[in-house]
Amino acid sequence: MTQSTVDLNPGAGGEQIGTDKYDGSHYQLVQAGPVIRPVLHQFLTLAGDGTGTHEFTQDYTTPDDVFIAPAAGEIMVVESLKLLIADSGAFTSSGFGQGAALTNGLEIKHMTDHTTPVLVKDFTASQHIKTNTHLFSMGFDVDESFTGALAMGGPQLFGATLQFGGEHGGLILDNANADFLGVFMADDLTGIDVLTALAQGFYLKV
Repeated sequence: MTQSTVDLNPGAGGEQIGTDKYDGSHYQLVQAGPVIRPVLHQFLTLAGDGTGTHEFTQDYTTPDDVFIAPAAGEIMVVESLKLLIADSGAFTSSGFGQGAALTNGLEIKHMTDHTTPVLVKDFTASQHIKTNTHLFSMGFDVDESFTGALAMGGPQLFGATLQFGGEHGGLILDNANADFLGVFMADDLTGIDVLTALAQGFYLKV
């Protein structure tokens, strides 16, 4: 792992440890000094803490959400959210995966209090993600690839990256505010082979 220079207050536990360290849940990129920058690399899940399945491909006609939220005492900075979709057949611009467009679509929201959510920011307010085109257009960085036969008729996948920041800035999720970032579903997604959301960034405090 590469050492990183970051001018941040890491909160408790910011003593110099002199080398890269993995504490069982966080990778820590350590400068030769008191600054520690634990790396955030966590899938959004139904539990919100990265545990359980990270694929949301069930029937969500009864709405549900996958999310990420900081644990007690933690502050996360989410620099990007990577959405990956894969399916066994060809994608179309007007469909979602290899199937038809979603009726309600996916919503991506920053909220507080997962028990009784309060909206902070709806990143899909102008357009819910109902089609492959909507997902594609949401990402500043988009990667597309094909598996199996390199043809439009074969299995396909692509990922879109929603960039919230960079260069040590991004979307702040503070446990003290009960912040969370969620992908909200209200459609039957059982026809999709793979659908995941991965948050990347770092911790200001752990």
